[in-house]
Amino acid sequence: MRQRSKNKDDSTEDYEVILKHHEDMQGKIAEEMLSMAHTLKHNSLMASRIIKEDNKVLGDSIRAADVNTDKLRVESDRLAVHAHKSCSWWIWIMLALVCATFVWMVLFIKLNPKPRL
Repeated sequence: MRQRSKNKDDSTEDYEVILKHHEDMQGKIAEEMLSMAHTLKHNSLMASRIIKEDNKVLGDSIRAADVNTDKLRVESDRLAVHAHKSCSWWIWIMLALVCATFVWMVLFIKLNPKPRL
C-alpha cells in the first residue's frame, strides 16, 4: 500500500512538473507573439509612412510634368508660327545683292584679263 501511495505522489509531482513546464512554454510563446505583433505593427507603420511619402513625390512629379507639358505646348505653338512665317523681304533683297555682286565679279574678271609679262 505504501508503494501505491508513493507512486501516486511521484506521478502527481511529475504531472505538476510537466504542467509547470507547459505553462512556462506558453508564457514564452505568448511573449514571442507579443514581440512579433509589436514588430509587425512597427513595420506596418513604417511601410505606411514610406508609401505616403512616395505618393507625395509621385503627385509632385505629375504636377511638374503637367506644367512642363503646358510650357512645351506653348513653345511648340510659337515655333510653328515661326516655321510657317514667310521670309521677310530683307532676306530676298540681301540674296539679290549677293548674286549681283557675284555676277559683277565674274564680268569684271572676264573684261579685265590678267596682264602678261
